[in-house]
Amino acid sequence: MDSNYTFTALIIRDKNMDGRLVATFPAIPEVEAQGNTDEEVTTDAQNKLRYALLERICKNRKIPVNRRPSRIRIDNIMASTKDITVSIPVANI
Repeated sequence: MDSNYTFTALIIRDKNMDGRLVATFPAIPEVEAQGNTDEEVTTDAQNKLRYALLERICKNRKIPVNRRPSRIRIDNIMASTKDITVSIPVANI
């Protein structure tokens, strides 16, 4: 059986990186994912989020509560949010 965790990512198109998409998680600041497409950035975000959560679990660090950005206002930058869910086997918890 797995435990599911869902966190909201803030995704921006970074014009300084040739238009690549960058995803960050307000609740898990150590995670930053990148990709050229929505699918790529989502997959990278899932992998990096899973790793960060496993690291927190292994080090007995708190898993924070999801924080949704209440307002997104970034001048001249395309921004959106997306809920990312990862599964972690209970044996690792």
